[in-house]
Parts: sequence; structure tokens; C-alpha cells
Amino acid sequence: MTVKFLTPFDCTDPTATDSTDTVTVTDNGDVCFIDGAGDDALLIFYPGARVEYTSYCALFKKLAERGVDCCIVRMPLNMAFLGTNKASGIIADSTYGKIYIGGHSHGGVSASAFASKHPDALEGILFLASYPTSDLSKTSLRALTLIGGLDGVVPLEAIDKRAANAPAESELVIIEGGNHAQFGTYGAQPADNDAAISADVQREKAAEAIAAFILSEE
Repeated sequence: MTVKFLTPFDCTDPTATDSTDTVTVTDNGDVCFIDGAGDDALLIFYPGARVEYTSYCALFKKLAERGVDCCIVRMPLNMAFLGTNKASGIIADSTYGKIYIGGHSHGGVSASAFASKHPDALEGILFLASYPTSDLSKTSLRALTLIGGLDGVVPLEAIDKRAANAPAESELVIIEGGNHAQFGTYGAQPADNDAAISADVQREKAAEAIAAFILSEE
């Protein structure tokens, strides 16, 4: 049982860490930095449980093209709760004017734990098919929750149950036809529903919503 629990969802995209004409990808084994045309906003991102961190490169290349750079953090044993404070070093070394944190599924839970202890270091938080288990309601953070309408792993009811923990300024965007796993490139996930839109369309819609959320403050 322990071996199964720790078995990762490997990245299935062979071009995950390849740079493009408009986006530079640098992977040092601990952090995958995705650098686009923007130079003021940074998203620090915690992967979902057991998900290889480079599985989110496809999504965040699209985000970097829209003006928001991203650091995807590699977690010990691919479990974000074992590296909740990893954002601290990135923030300390950062020259960005505005820093956001976020995560997918259990990664978002760990991101909320970090945000609850360091609210003054952040502008806001992204919950990608996730929710806050730490109380952020008294912070001045902004929050965006993105969920696929067909998510079978984290249904909308699970997000609603934690609504009291969310910041006062919170936005929910439902990507109709999307599911849980298609935010990344790691294949199908147990308990998830089949999506009614392609993975590329889901990630395009996600990148558009995240960029609108972050860049609306600039």
C-alpha cells in the first residue's frame, strides 16, 4: 500500500521543459522557472500529490506567454505538504513586484498553509481544483479558484465546504467540460471523470483566467 501511495504520476509530455520562441524554461531539478515577456508578476506553484512537477509546464508556458512568469516547485516525494515552506527561498531571491502562490489539488492546500503564515509576502493565491484548509479569511489576499466542471477528484461541493477559509476577495471560475487531471500532463487520474473538452483547450482557458486574475491588478 505504501509503495502505491508514493508512486508518482509521471509527466507524459516529452517537450515539457523545452523552451519556445517566446518562453524560456529553466529546470534545475528543484524548481522549473518559466520566463515569458512579463517582468513584474510571478506565480509560485505547488504540484498536486504524487504529480511530477514538470507536468504543469504546458499550462504555465501558456501563462508566461500572457505575461505571468512561474516557478513550479519540485516537492519531496512529490508531496507538497513535505515542502510547504519552499516558497520562502524563492520569495527571498525574487525581484518581482508582485508574487502569487498557488497549487493544484493537495498542492493548493499546502499553498494555503504557506499563505496563512506569510500573507504580507504575497498578493494572492490560486487554487487549481483545490481549496484552503488554513484560514485566509482575515488576510487581504486575493484568491482565484479554478475547477473543471467534470472534476471527479475535487468536486465543487468540496470547495464550497471550505468557503469560510477563503479570503474576502475570492473568485470562482468553472471550466465547463474540464476535469481534474487535464490541468497537467500526467495522464488519467483515478476517480476523475472523462473530460468533454481537450486538455489543450482546458489549459488555454485556465491560462486565460489566471492571467486575467493576476494582471488585472497591474
